[in-house]
Amino acid sequence: MPGLPTLLEGLRQQGMLDDTLVLFTSEFVRTPFTQSGADQVGTGCDDSQIGFSCWMAGAGLKHGIT
Repeated sequence: MPGLPTLLEGLRQQGMLDDTLVLFTSEFVRTPFTQSGADQVGTGCDDSQIGFSCWMAGAGLKHGIT
C-alpha cells in the first residue's frame, strides 16, 4: 500500500480523481481467538464474520463519510 498516496496524488494532479473511483478492500478482520466450544476460548486467530474493511476515494465522493 505504500504507492497508494502516490496514485491518489497523481490522479488529483492530472484532474482524473473526480472521474475515477479508487476502491481499497481487505480481508475479513482477524479476531484474537479461534472458534471453540461455548465454555472455552480457543488459542490463535480466526476470521470475524462481521468485519470487512473497505474505503473509497475520488469520483465525487463526500469526505469523511463512514
